[in-house]
Amino acid sequence: MLTGNPHAFDNGTVAGNFLYQMMQMDLFAKSGIRVYYAGDLDPEGILIAQKLSQYYKGEFHYWHMETADYEKCRSEEVISPKRMKILERITDGRLKPVVDRIEEYGTAVYQEMLVEEM
Repeated sequence: MLTGNPHAFDNGTVAGNFLYQMMQMDLFAKSGIRVYYAGDLDPEGILIAQKLSQYYKGEFHYWHMETADYEKCRSEEVISPKRMKILERITDGRLKPVVDRIEEYGTAVYQEMLVEEM
């Protein structure tokens, strides 16, 4: 997660712990901070991104969660049918194009694969 400048990591960078992300986002919202969020392009990562976007009360942008990012960095890891069902819960129109690609190819992209793009 980035705050403010989408081209540079800052002290707002948080990885992993969803509860910690939510607590930090409350502080960001109170301060009027714009959030840029990048996560894994797999069912769980897309769901987390959607939940954070729904939760955050301030300006929230998905960052490097587009179909172009997915196409550039697709892994060979096949996503199981059980995990693919998670994509049915995605309702945010901004995420639908990448969800369509994940459903089409059945593979994931992980943040580590996008580092050079960021």
